[in-house]
Amino acid sequence: MKTLAAAPEIEPLLEEVTRFCRGRLAPLAERPECRVPPADVAALTAEATELGLLNPTREPAAGLWDRVDVVAGRQFGIRALAIVAEHNAGVAYHLHQRALAALALRRLHADFAGATVVAIQGRFGLARGSLARLLQGRDLLTDDVATLGDYFFDRDQQAAEAWSGIFMATDHWRWLLVPSLTEDRHWRWRLYERGDLEVAQLPASHGLEEVPCWQWRPKVGIEATLLDELVYADATEGARAEPLYAALFDLEQRALLAIALGLVRRAHALAVEYAAIRVQGGKRLQAHPAVQALLGRGAAVANAQALALSRLAELPLGVASLGDVIATRAEAHDPLCAAANDQLQVFGGLGYIRDTGIERRVRDLNHLRQLCGTPPELRIFLAAWKTSP
Repeated sequence: MKTLAAAPEIEPLLEEVTRFCRGRLAPLAERPECRVPPADVAALTAEATELGLLNPTREPAAGLWDRVDVVAGRQFGIRALAIVAEHNAGVAYHLHQRALAALALRRLHADFAGATVVAIQGRFGLARGSLARLLQGRDLLTDDVATLGDYFFDRDQQAAEAWSGIFMATDHWRWLLVPSLTEDRHWRWRLYERGDLEVAQLPASHGLEEVPCWQWRPKVGIEATLLDELVYADATEGARAEPLYAALFDLEQRALLAIALGLVRRAHALAVEYAAIRVQGGKRLQAHPAVQALLGRGAAVANAQALALSRLAELPLGVASLGDVIATRAEAHDPLCAAANDQLQVFGGLGYIRDTGIERRVRDLNHLRQLCGTPPELRIFLAAWKTSP
């Protein structure tokens, strides 16, 4: 793939992503009742790396989330994830994870360990308003220190037998990168090798079957590789340095919205295709006003989501934009889930059968709604974010 610096026009890059999805991912995901096997996900990951969609090196190029410092890089990441998600949302989330980890390691000036996952979401929601106040650099309230110690990894505060947190990843992950805070609110990242952790794969999730959920805790006596955070942003003189976590948390929200867009687009396409061939009451479904209303809602919500993401791509990552990003996602997921359910209703009872493909898109969207903050949790975060210090 060309570099984004050399090719500010991202359409040729997106065409390569589309060809990759149609030629390699689509055949593996054509049976929606089955997840893409882990071995095939690993093979797709290797091919995405060879293509340049993933870039596990120290130097940014044209891969996913490589150039988040420019609008074209953010636009490419959002649109590429939506394209992949139209074929399989689990694989899209997996590619996002790998790219997010590469960005984090690059910013931390760390060696690339390979197959790394970043645990963005801590324990218990979004730490209520404590996380918002922390990221804004505001004075913390009395309960914030304890809440944040529980939200982020803090072995001194947690019971030895407690699980430290959860994350989602394919079966082939090898390293886990975890954010933590020192007593003086200095960010420190801990890098664990899989063999140094006690892990348990949780039972099958509601959706995103290619990336099961894991809970983890360090083995007794194990110490992580500590990575002290450097200044993330190229801050101007006198500007406050932003934590890397703010950018990664922001990017996670945008990625979830992009994947949701791909899912709604695919659900709408399936419903349109079915309505064009199914005959009911002497005419095709697409001729019935009630079905037209359902299809229209799917198209309208997908279009509104694409416009919202296009606007977000114009905003830089980090604290300055995080309030807008959170507000967008807090109000987007419920309409997205409802629109996908409307597309399912076009199929009638057949929509609930797994081999039609539509019910999987509904499940995946419902699952995305729970990641890195549900709409109620995001609204609590936003209330604290918008509250004056």
